[in-house]
Amino acid sequence: MRRNRRTAAALAGCLAALATAGCGPHQSLQLTMDQVSLTVPRVLTPAVSLVPPAPITVPLPVPSIPNVPTYIPPVIPPAAPKLLPCPKANEFAVPAEPASIDTTSGPTPAIYIQTSHGSYSGSSATPSSGKLTANVDTAISALPQTTAPTTGQVSDNWLVSRVDTATHATTYEAYQLATPTGSGQLVTPGIYLTGLKWKDPVRGELSFIPTGGGIDIMPSPVNTSSTAVFASSATDPNSLTTMTASGNVLGRKRIDVCGTLVDTWTVQLSGAITGPNFKYQFAWRQQIATQYGGVDVEDDLTLTAPAGGLQWDRSLHDTNTPEVKK
Repeated sequence: MRRNRRTAAALAGCLAALATAGCGPHQSLQLTMDQVSLTVPRVLTPAVSLVPPAPITVPLPVPSIPNVPTYIPPVIPPAAPKLLPCPKANEFAVPAEPASIDTTSGPTPAIYIQTSHGSYSGSSATPSSGKLTANVDTAISALPQTTAPTTGQVSDNWLVSRVDTATHATTYEAYQLATPTGSGQLVTPGIYLTGLKWKDPVRGELSFIPTGGGIDIMPSPVNTSSTAVFASSATDPNSLTTMTASGNVLGRKRIDVCGTLVDTWTVQLSGAITGPNFKYQFAWRQQIATQYGGVDVEDDLTLTAPAGGLQWDRSLHDTNTPEVKK
C-alpha cells in the first residue's frame, strides 16, 4: 500500500518535469503498477421525510359518574321482635371498635329496631299535631354494586327502609359509597344519598331519585376541620324535586346502644327539599359508624314547611348494635 503511493508520487513529479523542462530519459518508460483492492466503509445517511408525519392524537377520557340505582324497590322490613327495655352502659364501657377514618365498604344487611321520639304540628292530617313516639322497624338491604365504565371506580349501594309501627308511615333512603378504586376517581370517595322517598299521613308523599349523582353525606377519609364544609345539589327529573345540602363532620361521639357503646362520627347537614308544590327546610344530624360500613345508629331530622306551617321533628335511636361486616 505504501509502495504504490510513493511510485504514484514519483511518476507525477516526473511527468510534471517533462512538461516543463523536457528532462528525463530519451527512451520509452515502462511502468508496472500492482492492482490493490481497497475496502472503504460506506456511511448511510438516514432518510429524511419530506412530509412530516401526522400528529398522534389520543382521545381525552369523558368524565362519567358511577351508575346509581334509579329505582327504590318497595322493600318492607319484616316484623321485628318485641322491644325489651334497654339497659345503660356502665361507666367503664368502651366501644368494641373505634370509628374508622375511611369507609371501605357498605354495611351488612340487617334488621334494626329504633326508638322514636319527637312531635309534629301544623299538619293537614288529622290530628294536626301529635307525638312521634312509636318504635320504627328499620332494615338495611344491599343494592347491586356499580362500576364506572371509564375508570372502573367501584361503588357499594344499599337501601335503608323504615316503617313506623303506629302509623305505618314508610321511608326509604338509598345510599352509595364511592370507593377509591379503579384508574381514576370521577367521584370523591365518600357516602352519598342517592334516593329519598316517603309516604306519611303527616308529611304526605315525597319522591327524590336524582340522576347524575347524589347528595354528599360524609367524605372518606373523614375530615373534621371546621372549614371542611361540603355542599351538593341534585334534581329528580321525574318529580322535579331538588335537594340542596351543606354539611360537615363535627367529631366523634359514643352512642349507648342498649348497654353497648358504639363509636360514631357526628355529621350535620342542612338545606332544602323543593318540589313543584312544596318546600321543606331541613336540619339532619346523623351518627355514622364507619367501622360498620356507614350504619347510622342515631338520626335526628327536623323538617319545616314555612308556607304550610308544618313542623316535624323526630329522633331515631338504635336498640341493637350494628352487624359486623362479613
